[in-house]
Amino acid sequence: MILEFQKVTKRFKLYSSHKTLFRLADAVLRQKRLYKEFSALDGVSFQIRRGEKVALLGLNGSGKTTLLRLACGILVPSEGQIIRREPFFPLFNYRLGLIPELSVGENIFILGAFHGLYKKEIEAKFRAILDFCQLDDFLSLPARHLSTGQLARLGFAVFMQAEHDFLAFDESTAFGDIVFQHKVSAYFETLFKNPAKTILMTSHNLGSLHRHCRRALWLEDGKLRADGDAAQVIVEYRRVHNRGLQRIPSRALKQAPANRFLTPRHHEMLLGRITDEVWNFFRQRPVFAEHASETLLRDWVREFHELYARRPVPYNPNGLQFQGSCWLFLTARSLQPRLIVESGILRGHSSWVLRQACPQAQLHLFDPDFSHLEWRDPQAEYHEQDWAGFDFGTVDSGQALVFFDCHVNQCLRVAQAHAKGFRRLIFDDNMPLWQVYKSADPPWPTLHMMMSGLGISGEKVAWAHNGIPQERQWDEALFHGAGQLIETLHSFPSLAAATGIEGYSSLSFVELKS
Repeated sequence: MILEFQKVTKRFKLYSSHKTLFRLADAVLRQKRLYKEFSALDGVSFQIRRGEKVALLGLNGSGKTTLLRLACGILVPSEGQIIRREPFFPLFNYRLGLIPELSVGENIFILGAFHGLYKKEIEAKFRAILDFCQLDDFLSLPARHLSTGQLARLGFAVFMQAEHDFLAFDESTAFGDIVFQHKVSAYFETLFKNPAKTILMTSHNLGSLHRHCRRALWLEDGKLRADGDAAQVIVEYRRVHNRGLQRIPSRALKQAPANRFLTPRHHEMLLGRITDEVWNFFRQRPVFAEHASETLLRDWVREFHELYARRPVPYNPNGLQFQGSCWLFLTARSLQPRLIVESGILRGHSSWVLRQACPQAQLHLFDPDFSHLEWRDPQAEYHEQDWAGFDFGTVDSGQALVFFDCHVNQCLRVAQAHAKGFRRLIFDDNMPLWQVYKSADPPWPTLHMMMSGLGISGEKVAWAHNGIPQERQWDEALFHGAGQLIETLHSFPSLAAATGIEGYSSLSFVELKS
């Protein structure tokens, strides 16, 4: 046994109003409390043995973060006892401990000490840390001049050299360029295969928890609801949180008036679950969280839900459905771009989504063929051509967004966007290698294929669509060129498990290097 919780309870004080000297004096004289007590954890007991890989499940607010903070000693229990046989190191924030005014080299020593390394150990590992985070050229640069992705790379590179045996982390590795992400993925795979490592992992990606963990703890309202085999607990977790919420095919929404296809209670439940899932994704990524909050997001989800029920292109086969439309709307709303470019507009549904999200933005819409167009934006500029041949002049990269839904080589689109000065991109149909058969003309190669590392240079990939043979050759040089331009890549997760709405999201958001 390496960690044990014995009937652990953690209570927090919830004040009904801001504390002032007058309110404090009044409370003392009247012998009343200024606060209510809230139990984030209530009588939780479990043990973790050395070498176990344990998943921690629960909705937002169920007590997962409180449990992890108690486990590593950041918080102390209100009741009960916690026994630790070894130090417990959480990997919640890769940049924790960084001092912006100090240089990259100095921060390596600060972070190393923060993770328990002695100076001699840091000196011995210094070269390996620099090689891993790819910041050799910035050794003397103050850390405040690094990008968000570079800071995360630095913090993670130092953390992994500390070689702790008991770890907890929220599985989020969407930082750094493609080359660095491959390194991070390889590190995690090695970590989970190491029998000496004990890991407590929380994530809303149930597939990842199922793949990596053999045991699961399920928290609900601060209580431990289940502790057992990960596969069985995850199946029950999905079943319970989909119960009472009927599966709603996207096509069924086209004839439904706003707010009328579910009971009011189920409707609010649906909006809340969408908000929880999207906010959990947004809050971990500064580019989205800068202009958003959980309260704002709930209002945006409600607005989108009402708009979607009245969309002007109700039938959109092979195009964006409910989930993809929701992610596109919320992403555009959170980024607040002044210039939006869409390549591949087909019927005009996604153009409508972008206009609803950003009513004041300037839209440039590109497609070589407008014959399928069903909705036109009277304020937008339409171009019956490929976007690559258009001159946008000087682009304010922080105020611009490009949406690619044109089934054209995504690695090529990355290079074109970078050359034109765009730095924020959304790609549709970012399909993995094993899904190329789903379309007669996929955007080969997709960014997902580039990230997966499954291809071999010169290898031919073949499939058939409607009996027509298709074939492409793997181009490693093209992948590498696009990968060097990408700062971060975020694939939007499916909302199906949390909401019961059928479908998936094939959208991905990309930030390019300056």
